[in-house]
Amino acid sequence: DQVIKGIADILKICTRDSDLVARYGGEEFCVILPDLDLEQATKIAERIRCLIEEKPCAGVKVTASLGVSSIEQNANKPEELINQADKALYAAKNSGRNRVICWGKEDSDSLTTTADTASKADLSGLEDSAENRAQLQQRVQELEGLLAKRAIEFEHFEMYDIKTGLPTRSLFEDRIAQEIVRGRRKDSQVVVLAINIDTAEQVYKTLGANTAALLMKTCGHRLNDVLREKVDTLAIIEDYKGMSSVSLVNQSEFGVLLVEVKHIDDITWITKRLIDSFKKPFKVKEREIYVSAYIGVSIFPHDGQTAEDLYISAANASSYAQKNQGKEGYFFSSTDLNEKAIRQMQIENALHSAIQNDELELHYQPQVESITGQISRFEALLRWQSTELGSIPPGDFIPIAEQSGQIDRIGDWVFHQACQQLRDWLDRGLEVTTIAVNLSGRQLQQPNLAKKIESLLDKFKLETSMLEIELTESSLVNSHDSSFSVLQQMEKMGLRITIDDYGTGYSSLSYFKNIPLSGLKIDRSFTAEIGKDKMSEKLIASIVSMAHGLDLEVVAEGIEEKHQADYLIALGCEYLQGYYLGRPVRQDEATKMLQK
Repeated sequence: DQVIKGIADILKICTRDSDLVARYGGEEFCVILPDLDLEQATKIAERIRCLIEEKPCAGVKVTASLGVSSIEQNANKPEELINQADKALYAAKNSGRNRVICWGKEDSDSLTTTADTASKADLSGLEDSAENRAQLQQRVQELEGLLAKRAIEFEHFEMYDIKTGLPTRSLFEDRIAQEIVRGRRKDSQVVVLAINIDTAEQVYKTLGANTAALLMKTCGHRLNDVLREKVDTLAIIEDYKGMSSVSLVNQSEFGVLLVEVKHIDDITWITKRLIDSFKKPFKVKEREIYVSAYIGVSIFPHDGQTAEDLYISAANASSYAQKNQGKEGYFFSSTDLNEKAIRQMQIENALHSAIQNDELELHYQPQVESITGQISRFEALLRWQSTELGSIPPGDFIPIAEQSGQIDRIGDWVFHQACQQLRDWLDRGLEVTTIAVNLSGRQLQQPNLAKKIESLLDKFKLETSMLEIELTESSLVNSHDSSFSVLQQMEKMGLRITIDDYGTGYSSLSYFKNIPLSGLKIDRSFTAEIGKDKMSEKLIASIVSMAHGLDLEVVAEGIEEKHQADYLIALGCEYLQGYYLGRPVRQDEATKMLQK
């Protein structure tokens, strides 16, 4: 495709604005030159032939044959004129290629023969003299040389990417296979790195394919620069048969092969250097582009016995690093990690049909008012019983739902079910004041989230104060400005907003100033230490005091023993939650709790 485009550009350069340059099919073009005679057209054709021969197209040496015809040769119809030019082209091909032949200046009979007839005629004529036979032999040798050259070029572009010049996946896997053979013979390790360029897809969508290709080319050069620096502790496959050590596996991923590695620490060291090299921006078409890269590492013989196995293991590790947004930006492969990757893929696939198959369910854990001892509130907790995979803990499927973009759809279902249940309890005359629903940072990025919740509350005729939103500290810290805007909309509506698992995250006090909060929930890791660790008790007392100073209600979770409840009641915690007071239960059991 790049060669065809290059030739089209040359044709445009050699012709006038009034001329017509058309792709005639396959590797053929047709050019219409109005108001020119045959001699003038032949000169243009010769100029085109020479320019194509002199100028490589997409790095490939190309030759062209041209046939020229003119209405001077008594063509009565357009198709007849084109047919004459086509026959002249055919003759050029059969007489050695890279030629210009004009209809009317050559023997018309020889131009109209078929390929077989033309070849026989040429041969019979050449048999008459040793000189002609020598010319024929020379012509055959030229064609054989051209064929061999084309074969080398095809092989080159099978092994090297046209746009970046980097080795492709086929060459990369061939190298890995060769090093595995060496590794078995010398009892040495072979290391494969899969490097995912997280920014490439976004650049492709916003700035186009050419810019994305240039970015990947620049990234490849930087990786090569890092690997070619002199390293004392690591022998790198720097110039294997004159080829680069970095391969372009696909549009957004590189592969790197390291050999003769003595220690795992050496791999970690070089991997960190590769990650650090991406901290500086890349300059592409006068733009500065910052790139996120994630690296997966697999090692022969531990993580695979074949080139394909090793690369898949490294790619899984890279994907794991990307999904978990790890600080280090890289992961080592292992059997456990590969099994986990497969499990995550199964969960992600099964989640798509979880709502449709009625596999999701809300359980409700009571929150007891410390002053009265009455159940007046519940926290809605999502549960999933997959028909295919069995019971999946929330800690396993919620992160996958967030990473795969399914959390918004599932979150909408949770809000709907919680509001519907609240309406049902109120219609039964049961006294329940609030249902708390957990919200992820990803859901906060929906600009219309507040309106969707408001619509649900109107549908079920519920007061906005009856719905409470629980957010983790990490989701608040990682929130964008748009997320804060959504929270402000929720506050204006009258929704309650609480920090969940307080004390386990960054514990930044800045969000108390920026985010409209109604309360905070003390994490179970603190309440579990009551009666065991005095420092934990002092921390709890400080948290309660600070919250009350900011007019926030306090919920303490994870209460499993009476002395924990007594201590928290004495501190003035408004609500208590935990197994001692009630486990998460289905809606019918929660209804019985309220009735009692």
